[in-house]
Amino acid sequence: MFISAIKLIFIRVSWLRKKKFNHCYKEGIFMTSIKQRMIQFALMLGLVSLGSIDVSNAQFLDSFRPRNTVTADVITRTPVGTRVELTGSIKSNVRRAEYVFQDRTGRTRVRIEREVWRGREISTRNVIEIRGRVENDVRGRFIDVYYFKVIK
Repeated sequence: MFISAIKLIFIRVSWLRKKKFNHCYKEGIFMTSIKQRMIQFALMLGLVSLGSIDVSNAQFLDSFRPRNTVTADVITRTPVGTRVELTGSIKSNVRRAEYVFQDRTGRTRVRIEREVWRGREISTRNVIEIRGRVENDVRGRFIDVYYFKVIK
């Protein structure tokens, strides 16, 4: 933004020279005055634009926050598309990418694609934390997992 303002200043100054607005003034005084004012204006614009950036909050914000930590029994009542987080374990493999996930309140279906697995191996005894979206198909609601972490 600041560099484009400086470019605009020099384009404007060259335009003024072409228009010969300075024929009745001494060229050095008139052009210096315009240049100074344009540079001051550009610097002021730059400072104002820098002041509008809030660097005190410059940090990574996870798009998942705030987390909706839910339990398996409320998945059937959760709206489709809601991002959720569950902690529990995978109990069985239903088909290619579908699994039965169980936490302390019940069971639900989850879909974990190969890209999410990333070659990790877990057993039914591992406690994992999954993050995903509630989806719906002909067999009912399930969690489409986009991230999981092995807790223990």
